[in-house]
Amino acid sequence: MARVETLLEKLLIRVDSGGSQQRDSNTLVDSVETSPESSPPIVTPAADNAPIPSLFDNKALGFQRSDTIASDFTSYGTTNRDWGRLRRELLALIPSEKTLKIISEASSSWWVMRVYVFDDHDQTLLSSSVQELSRSHPAAVGKAVLWVAMCLQQLPSGFYLPSLELPCLPWVLVEECVSRVSTLVCSDDSIVSCIEGLECLVMQVLIFSHAGKLRSAWLCNCRAASIAQLIGFHRAEPAPNESAEYQQRATIIWRHILAVDRHFALILGMHGSISNTAIDQYQSNPGDFQDSPPHHESVMNPLVRIAGSIIERNQTFTEVTPAMLQMTQSIDLKLQAFTPPSLASPESLPPGKSTEQSLCFRALHFRLWYYQLMAWLHLPLLLASGTDASYYYNRQTCLHACRNLITCYINLRRTTGFVSRILDFQAFTTAMTIIINAVRLSSTHDFTKEDYLILDRVVAILEQLSRSVPPDKIATRASHVLKVFKAVGMGAEPPPLDESEGNQYENGRPTRIKLDIPYFGTIYLERRVILNHSTRNITALSTLPPTMLITTLGQYYPSYSWMDTIPDLSYANEQDEQTAPWPDTGLSFVPPAERWALNSQFTFRPTFLADYDLNWDYWDLML
Repeated sequence: MARVETLLEKLLIRVDSGGSQQRDSNTLVDSVETSPESSPPIVTPAADNAPIPSLFDNKALGFQRSDTIASDFTSYGTTNRDWGRLRRELLALIPSEKTLKIISEASSSWWVMRVYVFDDHDQTLLSSSVQELSRSHPAAVGKAVLWVAMCLQQLPSGFYLPSLELPCLPWVLVEECVSRVSTLVCSDDSIVSCIEGLECLVMQVLIFSHAGKLRSAWLCNCRAASIAQLIGFHRAEPAPNESAEYQQRATIIWRHILAVDRHFALILGMHGSISNTAIDQYQSNPGDFQDSPPHHESVMNPLVRIAGSIIERNQTFTEVTPAMLQMTQSIDLKLQAFTPPSLASPESLPPGKSTEQSLCFRALHFRLWYYQLMAWLHLPLLLASGTDASYYYNRQTCLHACRNLITCYINLRRTTGFVSRILDFQAFTTAMTIIINAVRLSSTHDFTKEDYLILDRVVAILEQLSRSVPPDKIATRASHVLKVFKAVGMGAEPPPLDESEGNQYENGRPTRIKLDIPYFGTIYLERRVILNHSTRNITALSTLPPTMLITTLGQYYPSYSWMDTIPDLSYANEQDEQTAPWPDTGLSFVPPAERWALNSQFTFRPTFLADYDLNWDYWDLML
């Protein structure tokens, strides 16, 4: 645009003056040629006395100056950029062959994500050598850089970092890789508007979500959805002139973008950016590939459709009304008619990059997605139910979904070591749902021994994360909140609290606790005296102690924390020893003479509505 404006200005000056005025050739045009910010780097020089059409030097117009300066710049779209220099800047981020081999063998999580998202079973971190990448499309180079970032992000805890011989810490290099690819590739429409460019955007979404930067992930996925539609990937037959393999890649990418759009829209309280028509089109498309991953058609599409209905309900109703209850019941019938994948067992799976690992991860993920939708559907009614018995079904269904969701979360950790902060945050809010329901007066028999066990394991995982390097602030704050609730729920004194944050003490004992929690608002817990010394007990679902999967120490713990030393697993061992035996059939949940309860004047904030004052990229500031 700067060049066009400059040329038009010169044209007007020459027309007004009849071409008689002489101007310094090193003024305006030269400034355009030398300014990298205002225009493309190559501009054809033109003398002041040249014919006016020569200013628009173009072969199509029949004007081509013989003295045009040759350039290495390759023209694409509306800009001219040095692809060679762009490739070199990106390739400079790729470590040595030795380092690539080390990080690719250190964890299988990156490979599981490759199979899950792209249906690509290639076990080589970089599908092309650096020499081949130096001649490839910039988007292909950017995708290779992001695979390196993904692999570094999933390094196991306790990994010996000096063996990598990196110029900086792994998490610093991850940030640099994402930033460079975003600036050089993803921000340029003419580069990113291809299948490799879309894959770059999808990978950026994964890296952002794993890091807990949900708002950045949401914006990136919205951009991917827009570009995918511009190049026709949303159609029943995407890219009809391309090969079958290319069309299958396009279909898989588009379906993944659809699912992520609904997932993030639910968490952030936004409208989905893609209509249900696009989903229904794939469900009824007879030309769909028979060899596509089965979960896309048999599991993903119905759940994504249901997620859209939940989003519509949340955006339509901000309080419980008869119409809201009717819509919730209609959505619930669709969920109940759907059969989720069975709970996959990781016990007998071969280690490393195996098909069994990828299938187990896929089944666990979609089972988790199913129960997450069920919990989100009934959560507003659970929070608003109070002592109203008419909400009993909604409350019990939500709690049932929460228990299954946490079980999937624990198994995901045990299966591949896959780590994502968004997944940790979902586990935290799910645990909070169970605990908040347990401290209600009307929830005498809702808290079970199984609840105590699974919450204990969530706390153990978050504790492990909080000791990672660099520190995981989300896990630190989340584990603190859960431990406070666990302490007051079991009748123990909570950990030290800061009075400046709204907590109150009397005679050295806390009497009021304030906790700010996403989705739930500001929660006040007050210590109250019970006149009759009756106690509430944790309900036993059976006469026998609950059975849980045997856990090998460190098996279900996160793997991306880059800890400098081998993590101390004594905490997990202590937790297992404390929670495994059950001395009696009724474990006391509150002290006999007093208990903690929610403030009666407290009102939950509307669930799943966007709060634009909060920075969703840093959940630790909200907890």
